[in-house]
Amino acid sequence: YKEQMIAGAELGLKDLQPEKDYLDDLLIHEQYDNLEYSLFETNEFYPFGCSSLITPHYSVKNTPLEDDIYSTELPWTSLIFTVVPDKTNSFIIVASNPNNKKALTFLNDLDDLNDEKYLLAISSLITTLAENTFWSPKLWDAMSSNAKNVMKNNARYIFDSSKPKGFPWSSLNLFQPNFTAEKLGINKG
Repeated sequence: YKEQMIAGAELGLKDLQPEKDYLDDLLIHEQYDNLEYSLFETNEFYPFGCSSLITPHYSVKNTPLEDDIYSTELPWTSLIFTVVPDKTNSFIIVASNPNNKKALTFLNDLDDLNDEKYLLAISSLITTLAENTFWSPKLWDAMSSNAKNVMKNNARYIFDSSKPKGFPWSSLNLFQPNFTAEKLGINKG
């Protein structure tokens, strides 16, 4: 199992090298507008954030983003995924290399959603694919035991070895009114 995990990490590094090179070039030349984005600003502060590179295998409309997820020759589709809480709101930023047609499909499908479904999609990505996520303990404490179980089960998604059957929709929307910093009594500084 350990050898499989190491082999998978090595493949991931190989797959991401062209994306890293592209981003490095943008930073060196200070070309910050050469990515494609899906942006969303909430009207409330939510006490969690994340910064991750995610590899969804399907768009939110269940369009496959990989020809063969088990191929070691074909790179997976990568997206830069960020959720940033601010004093009065939270920002969601999903970005991709504009030359990656499958990533652009994901962004376009995401942008076609209404606000409620968009936020549920972001909640799904946070709880299933994002690795660098930070939660306020007050948020966890405010969740029902059912919501905590959904979070725990969603966190296992990334380690599931079976082939995904579509976008990993969650039943838990983290952008509920009862999860705002104000409702949780969190001082926003």
